Amino acid sequence: MAGWVAEAILNAANSTTLMDACSSATLSLFVDIAVEHDYHAALKLVVDKWCHRLVVKSTPSVPAIQAADRHEESRMDDLKRLKGIAYYVHVQDMLDRQTDHAITGATHLRTDPKLNNGQVMRLLAGYWSLVSLWERLRLNPIPLSQASACPPDMHEKCVSTWSRRWTAAVGWKRILGHNSADILTLLDTLKDQLSNDDDLKSGLHCDCRTGGLDGIKKFTEKSKEGLADHFTGCL
Repeated sequence: MAGWVAEAILNAANSTTLMDACSSATLSLFVDIAVEHDYHAALKLVVDKWCHRLVVKSTPSVPAIQAADRHEESRMDDLKRLKGIAYYVHVQDMLDRQTDHAITGATHLRTDPKLNNGQVMRLLAGYWSLVSLWERLRLNPIPLSQASACPPDMHEKCVSTWSRRWTAAVGWKRILGHNSADILTLLDTLKDQLSNDDDLKSGLHCDCRTGGLDGIKKFTEKSKEGLADHFTGCL
């Protein structure tokens, strides 16, 4: 019987038509069943679908936060991924909704009433952590490794140019148009800006430039995988 149920759940999770029609409540139920019975393959498919919906803003983030937190002790990687994306998306939405400001310029924070105090604390801790990460990156460029074809004396120039163009790029209007907690968008935008930077093209060995841009891409992927770590709350 257990094998039949596992197969049925997996087939349902594999059905694009069914998954597209599922509400957040149904996705949450799928998660509950998959976690309870260790249906790892089905859980991955459900989380993949839910995370995609969250990123494209076609579903609310609160139910995903609640589902991930409900099974926090399970320590499954897919649940950690769901938690990270859900909290991250909620932070961006929360910042977009902040329209009321005091006469002193202070922001009156609005949180979703369906979140409990611990979840609100994790949101605030995550916001602070993400902003701190961007501030460190803004001041300290990702290290530029020396390409095998780049002579040591030339690489000194590569490192200097990389640092100078990075510092210039983080102050450009396209970057400043994003909030400092939206680390994934900031990194993608920064990579795009530097990819088209003429001074970087002329001032770096071509292999060093390629390595530097790949370094931003890898750091972005690593940051996406580790989003949940920002929302652990206060230690």
